[in-house]
Amino acid sequence: MTPRSPPSGTADRLTAAAWYGGEPPPLPATRREVLSAAACFAAGATVLFGADATEANLAEAVRGRDVVHLTTHLVLDDEEPLFGGLVLAAPADDEDADLLQVFEMGRLPC
Repeated sequence: MTPRSPPSGTADRLTAAAWYGGEPPPLPATRREVLSAAACFAAGATVLFGADATEANLAEAVRGRDVVHLTTHLVLDDEEPLFGGLVLAAPADDEDADLLQVFEMGRLPC
């Protein structure tokens, strides 16, 4: 896939679809990768797939963790690096909230 510039008029939040011109392509080995990584942490692992992998659920899952393993798409913004981010699932009440942007990552709980 050829890297693209952000759409003109970059807002402080963009949908992943705006970057990809549609839905991001599938990551076929994701489930196997995540389950293999989770097995390394036994019962202490929190696994989020598909619609459950929202920003709010990720924020709750990383609280107090020393290790976080993410398998997702990354969107880069050459002009405004803080507006790039990780593609997550959009919650039902906010379809535009599917990109955890770099500037938001520092706000995640420790």
